[in-house]
Amino acid sequence: MPADILRSDPMLASDTQVWYISGNVMQGLMGPKPGKVAELEPVLAKSLPDISADGMVYKFQLREGVTFHDGTPFNAVAVKYNLDRWTSLAKELQPYAPYTAATIGFGANSIISAVKVTGDYSVEIDLKKPNSSFLDYLALAGFSIASPTALKAGGADNSVTDISKIPFAQGGPTALVGTGPFKFKEWAKGDHLTITRNDKYWDKAGIPCLDQVVFRPISNPATVLNGLQAGDIDVAFQVGPSDVPIIKANPKLQIVERGDSCNMFQLALNDEVFPFNDPRVRRAIAYAIDKDGLIDGFYGGYADAADGFLPPAFQYAKPLNLPKYDPAMAKKLLAETGYTPDQLKIQFWYPSNVVRPYMPDASGEFQAIAANLEAVGFKVEPKSDIWSPNYLDAYVTGKYPMYLMGTICQWASADNFLLVNYFGYVDGKPRKQWNYKNDALQVKMEQALAAPNTQDATKLWGEAQDMLGKDLPIIPLVNAKPPAAAQTRVKGFVSSGNLREQMNTVWLAKN
Repeated sequence: MPADILRSDPMLASDTQVWYISGNVMQGLMGPKPGKVAELEPVLAKSLPDISADGMVYKFQLREGVTFHDGTPFNAVAVKYNLDRWTSLAKELQPYAPYTAATIGFGANSIISAVKVTGDYSVEIDLKKPNSSFLDYLALAGFSIASPTALKAGGADNSVTDISKIPFAQGGPTALVGTGPFKFKEWAKGDHLTITRNDKYWDKAGIPCLDQVVFRPISNPATVLNGLQAGDIDVAFQVGPSDVPIIKANPKLQIVERGDSCNMFQLALNDEVFPFNDPRVRRAIAYAIDKDGLIDGFYGGYADAADGFLPPAFQYAKPLNLPKYDPAMAKKLLAETGYTPDQLKIQFWYPSNVVRPYMPDASGEFQAIAANLEAVGFKVEPKSDIWSPNYLDAYVTGKYPMYLMGTICQWASADNFLLVNYFGYVDGKPRKQWNYKNDALQVKMEQALAAPNTQDATKLWGEAQDMLGKDLPIIPLVNAKPPAAAQTRVKGFVSSGNLREQMNTVWLAKN
C-alpha cells in the first residue's frame, strides 16, 4: 500500500487505504461488481430493493444465515442500528466523516427520514426526496454494516466523541468486525495490517484461498520495486510509472492495468483566502501550470491532462476546454488584477510519506508546480506535513490555503465528484476544504440528482460543469491511470479502476 490507513472505522475516514482493506472484511447492503466501476450488485441484501414509484421508499430483503465475525447475527435490527448510527453521528465526529456528510447527511439534514424494521430480515428506508444515487451511496465502503456488538464495545456508538479514544477507529480488538470473507487480525500502525481467512464466511464459494493477507505501507516507489524484484512483495497496489518497463522485462513479474481513469489530481484552493478568492487569480494559476510537463515527468504515459471536473469515462462528463499552459496569459491576468508582489505571496502545502494513484511523486510534482507559479509572478512559501493523519485531517477542516490533493471515484457518475467529493454543501454550507460558495451551482446539482430521466440529467450536469469551468474554484490537473504490479504466480486478482479489489479470489501458483 502507498500509505498507512488513517483509521480503522471506514465511516470515520476519507482515505482509499482503509476502504481497500475494509472492503475485504466488511460488506454493505450493496456493492460494486468485481472489476466494474459503474455496476452494482446486492451483497448483504438478498436482491435489489423494491423502490416506490415516487423514488422515496426502498424495501430491502436481507440475506439469512449470515453472522458477523464476533458471532452477532446479521439481521434487520443490525442494519437499522448502523443506519441510525450514520445519520446521528456526534457533532464532534462529523468532520471526520466527509462522505457521510456529503451523501446521506446527518440529523435534520439527512436525506433519510426513517429506517423501519419490517421483519427479521426486511428493512424499509424512507427518503425525504428522490435521489437517483441512493443505491450507489449504500455501496460505498464507508457504509459497510458493522457488528452492533463491536460498535458498542469499541466506543463507536456515540458514547465517545474524541476520535483518538475510540477503539473501533484506532485498531482496537473490536475494529472492522463485519461479515466479509476475511477477518481483521491486527494493525501495527505504520508497519502493517493483517487480515485472515474467515472459514465461516456465509458465501461458501467465496471463502478465500489465502490464509492471510498482510498490507504494508510503503511510500517509496524504489522500495516497492526492490521488494517486487526480491519476491518480498506479492502485489504492489501501485508502482512508479517509470518502473513499468523494468517490471515488464522481468519474467517473474506482471503489470496489472486498471483501465479507464477513475480519479482526478488537482491543485486545491481555499476560495475564502486571498488571493484565491479572486477568480482572475485562479484562472491565472490554471494558465501557469504545465500539465503535459507533469504527465511526461511523473506519470510515464499513464495519465491524461484533465479538461474538466470529471474523469472522461464518467457518466455525464463534459470537456470544458480548460486553460492550457500559457505563461504569458497567466502574467497578463495577474497584471490586470493590480496586485503587488507581496500580495501574490502564497502558502502552498504538499504531503510527505505517501504515494497516491493520482499523485505518484508529491514532492516532485509540488516542485514542478511551484516553479510554474513562480515563473509567472507568484512567490511560493513551501509547506509540508505527513499524509496520515496530519495532512488528511488538516485539509478536510479547511486549514490549507493551497495544496495538492486528488480524488478516487467510488462510482462513475457526476454526483460522486461534483456533489459528494467536491462542491456539495454540508449542512447548508460550503465544504471547508474549498470554501467555495455558489448557491446556484448547489441548486443545479440537486436538480440534476433528482432528474427524472437521463436527458434532463445530462443537460443539468452539463450546465453545472459549465459553471465550474467559468469559476475554476480548484484547478483540475491530471486523470491518472495507475498500474499495479504483482508476481506472476499471483492468480485470480481482479483489478478495478475504483480500487475496490477483492482478495478472496486470489491464489498463488507454485513456482
